Amino acid sequence: SIDRYVEDGSYLRLKTLRLTYKVPVSLSWLQGLALWGEANNLFTVTRYVGSDPEFSANNAVLYQGIDTGNVAVGRSFTFGMRINL
Repeated sequence: SIDRYVEDGSYLRLKTLRLTYKVPVSLSWLQGLALWGEANNLFTVTRYVGSDPEFSANNAVLYQGIDTGNVAVGRSFTFGMRINL
């Protein structure tokens, strides 16, 4: 039967999380200080067997939902500091 190759592609993903902490400062020459961290692609909950449920072979209508074995997007972490003088 044709539905043998059809899978449930539903998923829950935490794609971006950013946390910022504004450091309280009382210096005349420093107006503000903030520390931040950002994480991308933290987790995906799915029963999909392929590497990533968002992938498709092409943007054309007939190719939507066809997985060609692409590598999933990696997880990344970024940290920074904002200094206002």
